[in-house]
Order: sequence, then structure tokens, then C-alpha cells
Amino acid sequence: MKFTKKSLIEVLRAKSEGKSSYQARELANVFERRVYQVWKEYLITGNIPEIGKGVGIPMKQIEEWEVDLIKESWEKYRVTKEEFLFWHNEVRPHRSLKFEILETPKQAFIRKRRKN
Repeated sequence: MKFTKKSLIEVLRAKSEGKSSYQARELANVFERRVYQVWKEYLITGNIPEIGKGVGIPMKQIEEWEVDLIKESWEKYRVTKEEFLFWHNEVRPHRSLKFEILETPKQAFIRKRRKN
């Protein structure tokens, strides 16, 4: 559950009264970590933290060279979704599987299915 303005104020009041973060989190039905975050921000700034959309880390803007790289790759390797999935599942070896024998995801699926 997300904070509302009312629940945020209740949590900050509970923390100010000396209650633990666990006890305060039960008031708003949020994670204890989130209580730590808002409490820390409240202690640093002295203001009630902003909540809602548009608050937090701003999105990284896509740079022109990244757009060019994607366009060049698309022109060079233009493939359909089905072709990509075939390559991804049946041709490309996967490092988290049995890489020493260059096992593909499809081979691993078949191998694991036989065990069960």
C-alpha cells in the first residue's frame, strides 16, 4: 500500500512519540523500509516529505548517440519477433545454464522437464 498524506502524518507522529518503525509501519500498512526513508527525510529537512507522482529520481534523458545506436542496430539486424525468439531460445547459449556445453534455454527446459 502507498502512503496517503494522512497516513504519512500518522507515521511521522508515531515516530516522534518514540514508537519503532515496525509499529509505525502498521499504522499505514507500508514496508518498514519506507518508514525509515520518510523518517530520515523528515529529520534532515524538517518538512513533511512530498509523496505522489513526479517525486523522486528524475528519468534519465535518452541521448542522441543512444537513439542513433538503436537505429543503426535496427537497420543492420532487422528481424521479426519470431526470429528473435527463435534465436534467443534455440540458438543462443545461455551463460546461467550449462555454458560448458553451450546449452540453450530450450535444451535446458527439455532437460529439466525429463527430471520431473
